[in-house]
Amino acid sequence: MKRKYNSWNEVMELREVKSLKKLHHPNVVKLREVIRENKRLYFVFEYITGDLLSMMREKAEPFPEPWIRHVVFQILQGRQDANNF
Repeated sequence: MKRKYNSWNEVMELREVKSLKKLHHPNVVKLREVIRENKRLYFVFEYITGDLLSMMREKAEPFPEPWIRHVVFQILQGRQDANNF
Protein backbone atom coordinates (compact mmCIF):
# COMPACT_ATOMS: atom_id res chain seq x y z
CA MET A 1 0.00 0.00 0.00
CA LYS A 2 1.58 3.26 -1.08
CA ARG A 3 -0.09 5.62 1.37
CA LYS A 4 1.58 6.42 4.72
CA TYR A 5 -0.17 5.20 7.87
CA ASN A 6 0.52 7.01 11.12
CA SER A 7 -1.14 4.60 13.55
CA TRP A 8 -2.06 0.96 13.88
CA ASN A 9 -5.70 1.91 14.55
CA GLU A 10 -5.82 3.69 11.20
CA VAL A 11 -4.61 0.50 9.52
CA MET A 12 -7.12 -1.73 11.28
CA GLU A 13 -10.00 0.52 10.17
CA LEU A 14 -9.19 0.08 6.48
CA ARG A 15 -11.96 -1.66 4.58
CA GLU A 16 -9.42 -3.87 2.77
CA VAL A 17 -7.86 -5.07 6.02
CA LYS A 18 -11.23 -5.79 7.64
CA SER A 19 -12.48 -7.73 4.62
CA LEU A 20 -9.29 -9.75 4.10
CA LYS A 21 -9.09 -10.71 7.78
CA LYS A 22 -12.65 -12.05 7.69
CA LEU A 23 -12.45 -13.78 4.33
CA HIS A 24 -11.91 -17.53 4.62
CA HIS A 25 -12.69 -19.41 1.44
CA PRO A 26 -10.91 -22.37 -0.15
CA ASN A 27 -10.58 -20.50 -3.46
CA VAL A 28 -9.11 -17.29 -2.05
CA VAL A 29 -5.52 -16.77 -0.90
CA LYS A 30 -5.49 -16.13 2.87
CA LEU A 31 -4.10 -13.01 4.50
CA ARG A 32 -1.56 -14.17 7.09
CA GLU A 33 -0.28 -10.92 8.56
CA VAL A 34 -0.47 -7.13 8.27
CA ILE A 35 2.76 -5.24 8.93
CA ARG A 36 3.22 -1.50 9.43
CA GLU A 37 6.85 -0.48 9.24
CA ASN A 38 8.10 3.09 8.87
CA LYS A 39 4.50 4.23 8.24
CA ARG A 40 4.21 1.84 5.27
CA LEU A 41 1.80 -1.03 5.11
CA TYR A 42 2.60 -4.57 3.93
CA PHE A 43 0.26 -7.54 3.50
CA VAL A 44 1.62 -11.06 3.91
CA PHE A 45 -0.43 -13.72 2.13
CA GLU A 46 -0.13 -17.49 2.16
CA TYR A 47 2.23 -18.94 -0.43
CA ILE A 48 0.77 -20.47 -3.55
CA THR A 49 2.59 -22.04 -6.45
CA GLY A 50 1.91 -20.51 -9.82
CA ASP A 51 -0.69 -18.01 -10.94
CA LEU A 52 -3.25 -17.71 -13.68
CA LEU A 53 -1.23 -15.23 -15.76
CA SER A 54 1.79 -17.57 -15.86
CA MET A 55 -0.44 -20.47 -16.83
CA MET A 56 -1.93 -18.43 -19.68
CA ARG A 57 1.50 -17.42 -20.98
CA GLU A 58 2.82 -20.99 -20.90
CA LYS A 59 -0.16 -22.54 -22.64
CA ALA A 60 -0.02 -22.69 -26.46
CA GLU A 61 -3.73 -23.38 -27.02
CA PRO A 62 -6.77 -21.78 -25.34
CA PHE A 63 -8.09 -23.23 -22.10
CA PRO A 64 -10.99 -25.67 -22.54
CA GLU A 65 -14.42 -24.21 -21.83
CA PRO A 66 -15.21 -26.54 -18.87
CA TRP A 67 -11.99 -25.42 -17.16
CA ILE A 68 -12.87 -21.74 -17.71
CA ARG A 69 -16.36 -22.30 -16.29
CA HIS A 70 -14.85 -23.96 -13.23
CA VAL A 71 -12.41 -21.07 -12.61
CA VAL A 72 -15.11 -18.42 -13.11
CA PHE A 73 -17.40 -20.32 -10.73
CA GLN A 74 -14.67 -20.34 -8.06
CA ILE A 75 -14.07 -16.59 -8.50
CA LEU A 76 -17.78 -15.85 -8.18
CA GLN A 77 -18.01 -18.02 -5.06
CA GLY A 78 -15.18 -16.04 -3.50
CA ARG A 79 -16.83 -12.72 -4.42
CA GLN A 80 -20.17 -13.86 -3.01
CA ASP A 81 -18.58 -14.83 0.30
CA ALA A 82 -16.71 -11.51 0.43
CA ASN A 83 -19.96 -9.59 -0.08
CA ASN A 84 -21.48 -11.30 2.97
CA PHE A 85 -19.21 -9.27 5.27
